[in-house]
Amino acid sequence: MKKIIALLSAMVLFVLVGCVPNEVTTSTLYIHNDGTVEAYFVEDFDSSIYSFSEFQSYVNEEIEDYNLEHSASVELMNLSIDETNVMLRIKYPMAIDYERMNGVTCFYGTIAEAKADGYDFESMDSRDDSAFILIVSESIQIMTEHNIVYMSDSVSEIDKHIYQVTVDDSSNDGNVGILIFE
Repeated sequence: MKKIIALLSAMVLFVLVGCVPNEVTTSTLYIHNDGTVEAYFVEDFDSSIYSFSEFQSYVNEEIEDYNLEHSASVELMNLSIDETNVMLRIKYPMAIDYERMNGVTCFYGTIAEAKADGYDFESMDSRDDSAFILIVSESIQIMTEHNIVYMSDSVSEIDKHIYQVTVDDSSNDGNVGILIFE
């Protein structure tokens, strides 16, 4: 799946349903209340270089291989193309599936679970261990139905329920975006 992200170079436009805005112009993860994650990508696609049918086969094979290897149910919800863009929407049953397929940190769970997984929160204010937290290590837009009660310095609010995480993607120094949910 990391190869898909590398192949897709610049986020442009996609449509979300439900309580989220109709148009978004950047790479976005939609975190549902039940913990499922939808990744939306719309990227430049040069059909003179890439074959859409080969790309479609590649995406389907990557998802199928991942599901078999991890007993998961990652779903390709949409894959389409227009004159210049490929639109890709993938639903992940859990954040760990997004993390594994894309080679980035993406943790969603309680603070207690995050601590048990080795995340360190010494520099943060004291928080209730039962509160939910999202930790991501990539610059990406986050949409959620949750109310945010804390965001790290690398996160900025764009609009109600829409946040931008900006981290140094070239660094492996543990730079992450953190959001805590009500």
